[in-house]
Amino acid sequence: MLQELPTLLPSTATAGTEYQIRCFGHILNLCVKAFLFLFDTSEKAVKADTTPAENVDGDSSEDEDEGEEVDNDQLEENEEAERDNGDWDEIAKLSTAIDEVLELSKEEIVVGCCTIKKLRKLGKKIRNSSVLQSELAEACKSEHIQVKQMIRPIDICWNTLCDVIERALDLRRALEHLLSQGKHKLGKKPLAAWRLTSEEWKLLDDILPMFKVFCQATKRLLASGRPLVADVISVINLINQQLESLVNDMTKPAIVQASAAKGRAVLNKYYSKMDDSKMYRICMSKCLIKSQTSFTNFIG
Repeated sequence: MLQELPTLLPSTATAGTEYQIRCFGHILNLCVKAFLFLFDTSEKAVKADTTPAENVDGDSSEDEDEGEEVDNDQLEENEEAERDNGDWDEIAKLSTAIDEVLELSKEEIVVGCCTIKKLRKLGKKIRNSSVLQSELAEACKSEHIQVKQMIRPIDICWNTLCDVIERALDLRRALEHLLSQGKHKLGKKPLAAWRLTSEEWKLLDDILPMFKVFCQATKRLLASGRPLVADVISVINLINQQLESLVNDMTKPAIVQASAAKGRAVLNKYYSKMDDSKMYRICMSKCLIKSQTSFTNFIG
């Protein structure tokens, strides 16, 4: 459509790819989805990828907790999920040429999927059960840590997953204490079956810092109200540096490196679109002039 507009409008019209302005909020959302892609066991991600992750841990991704009612929030999540299939398809296509993703083994992907799936299930189950909330509080006291509640993840809001991971790491000892008792069930399985392994806890600890970078970038842009192109560029550079560092960190699990590579691919794809944008050049020129004037006034 953008390529066709110049042929339909007067020659003086500012239309076409040279004047296109993209929503960085959407680009950032795609970047985070790409980072999460290898950890996702949902139907939309499985269809977009070729990885058979829907049956990790011997359990269908469609399995729901028994005895729990579907609330309005869940219905809204389901409606939103129907609208983002295109995002997952786009992210899947970018994986075809990423070495870090192609080199992943099935076992490494299964570990990642199991980790996030367990965390989501536990978060929802504990938040929906007053009995489990009380027992978790008692477990916190037994382990001499501050009493806190688990956070229920909202699938369509990636920033809530950041909060869920951080809270779970804070409550790790209390959660292990609670799950070791084997009193309750989650669906058809005992609650203890969703206990995270040491490897899975380490994986959460490894991906949390990147999630915090994504959240900080979002808050920074929201706080500015109407961020300028120069503001967005600095944020993109910051995120890209963090992703690049994670990709090259050989101490991290391969799935974390691959996830960072996917996020970087999305960011670079849209960053490269600015090369031919007149709007980008105009904005950056004005920002450079403004910076030079401020510097001259400062040293004067």
